[in-house]
Amino acid sequence: MTENTGAAINETLKSMIAEGEKQVQSELAKIEQDQKDGKSLEVSTMFGMQLTMNLFTQISETCTNIASGENSAIMSDIRNFKQ
Repeated sequence: MTENTGAAINETLKSMIAEGEKQVQSELAKIEQDQKDGKSLEVSTMFGMQLTMNLFTQISETCTNIASGENSAIMSDIRNFKQ
């Protein structure tokens, strides 16, 4: 992996996390406002939180796949070096 590619991946992950944080803050603000207004939790709010959690799941899977790919490449280099 080149330096530029690594930096691009890093920036993409940072932006995905920042977007997720914004969505969580937005959903929590809706919940707080509903509680102040005496409303019960709406299904649409729960779906919004679920979608937000799916974003974090995607981020986690992306990080896991990147680490796994890097690990495989390193292990391959080590095996080739030993031979």
